Amino acid sequence: MFDGARTARVREVSGSLAVAEVDSLFRTSLRPFESVRVGKDWLIGEVLEIRDAEIVIQLYENAAGLSVGEEVLFTGEGLSVDLGPGFLGEAVNALGFSFGRAGETDLYLERGFRSRPAAPRAEKQWHFRPSAREGDRTGPGGVLGTAAEGHFFHRVMVPPCVTVPPSHAPARVAWIAPEGDYTARETVCRLSDGKELSMTQRWEIRVPRPVRRRLSPDGPFVTGQSALDALFPLALGGTAVLSGEPGTGKTLLLQSLARCRGADAVVCVLCGERGTEAAEVLEELSKTMDSRGESQARFSLMDRTALIVSTSDMPLATREASVCLGMTLAEYYRDMGYDAAVLIDSASRCAEALAETGARLRGRDCPEYGVSRLSACFGRAGRAEVLRGASPEGAFPEGASPEGASPEGMKRGSVTLIGTESEPRGSALSPLNAPGAFWRLDRRSARACRFPALDLSLSYSLYGKIFPEEAGEDWPKLTEYLKDTLRHAVPDAFPKREWSLFLANTLDAVFMRQEAGSFRSAAYSAALLRFLKALDEAARKALSSAGRRYADVAVCAALPELLALRGLSEKDFADGSREWLERFVSRLESLPAEFSVPETLLTEGAP
Repeated sequence: MFDGARTARVREVSGSLAVAEVDSLFRTSLRPFESVRVGKDWLIGEVLEIRDAEIVIQLYENAAGLSVGEEVLFTGEGLSVDLGPGFLGEAVNALGFSFGRAGETDLYLERGFRSRPAAPRAEKQWHFRPSAREGDRTGPGGVLGTAAEGHFFHRVMVPPCVTVPPSHAPARVAWIAPEGDYTARETVCRLSDGKELSMTQRWEIRVPRPVRRRLSPDGPFVTGQSALDALFPLALGGTAVLSGEPGTGKTLLLQSLARCRGADAVVCVLCGERGTEAAEVLEELSKTMDSRGESQARFSLMDRTALIVSTSDMPLATREASVCLGMTLAEYYRDMGYDAAVLIDSASRCAEALAETGARLRGRDCPEYGVSRLSACFGRAGRAEVLRGASPEGAFPEGASPEGASPEGMKRGSVTLIGTESEPRGSALSPLNAPGAFWRLDRRSARACRFPALDLSLSYSLYGKIFPEEAGEDWPKLTEYLKDTLRHAVPDAFPKREWSLFLANTLDAVFMRQEAGSFRSAAYSAALLRFLKALDEAARKALSSAGRRYADVAVCAALPELLALRGLSEKDFADGSREWLERFVSRLESLPAEFSVPETLLTEGAP
């Protein structure tokens, strides 16, 4: 990997930046962001800027002990990572080195950054099950087999960099390893051109992984937060910004979004967090059970989550590297045919670190330096038709998908991006200036212990026509009903009837608010809205009768009982909502005027 003739010597060290003198003979062969190894400890860095007779090197590891005159070796490649099984369920740093699992990681994160953590997944064996046969045609992205990674099936693929032979004849599988246990670096396949493949792919983190073609977002990404899914939905493969001042609950909401059932794999990137906070996040994800189906309830949420940590005591440049690594890892899962989600906390803190690096290079404040680099990285999100070898038939032999996924479904994947930021919209340090969904959190709502503390006047979504099928065909009408009703809660538009204001406050308390960390499916959110709409229709008919007063009807619709009903599980909600409506009708009938609720009103309230 190293070229002994392409070396340099360290001339100056300043924090995480180093300046090295280069020979003019090979200076022209250098490229920005080329990876280097510096000093006797082989510290990892990259070429940040090329000048006349020197280069500026960004170090990604602790530079303590590095002295002037030590050697710099050039690798000839950009900052790269070995992609393969083992990332899910672990915490890694910005370079892809593993911290370990929960319990082993806490002490490391609390004590701070060390030079190079252990990488236990390099020695771990994975059970490989071949799906390709000898003689099968294949190519970039072709599926060779699977490796069970907990309940996640890791698809072993031909790397995108494998080229088709010059004769344009499709590559063929000359040898495939039998089913068994192998390390990630052991050869499991040999192609007809002699190239040997393992379960590991090496890839530069700043280079987008290729796809067959890009697809427009056409499906919903269910966040599990009723307020977001109903009013400001996010599309599968879309981008969203979670914005708010410190203390508004951005991190807490982001952790709740990690429970989303719409993502097969979640990549959580923590930029600039303290080590203790990162350890708490890891512990919380490990204790939380994955609720995507009863058969998977025994697995923790961390088993489908990769945690990338760049703590506040690490070099500032590791924050941008951690984001690039997160996007690369998500693209890797996308290429397997999965839907991946990238959660970044926080994007603005990463932009600040890059802006400071740019200022040190140019001697002036230049926030656009970091924002442009991050924006290019965030642009890698989206849905795509992935590479699948020389032919679909050769890529998907019988039994290629032990988990039952169809070959057609394995041809498409997505990367959905959700990032937090503390900067106001339009700020020079806002790397996501054109997101598909913008969720603004309000400080006053947060102080009132409201979760999520959404600011309805500033939040928006460009994916309004996308809705989940499980919510039912009436979901668009239900969301329009919710929007119209909530408008009555604004003081400037005080309703003509007191009941309208009461209903708006009821919808806000029962539907819009959730317990932190809870998840509501789209079907459950739709059922809750149908129930509240049935309540509204029954109450308005009662108020239209002579002698009925708002205060009497409001007492019948006891808010504490509604809040208790909200806490029922999806299974119990059908019976609970029906019983509550029956009691409500009974109370209305005891009022002075005669009133009866149609039977259809009760059936609409059931999920």
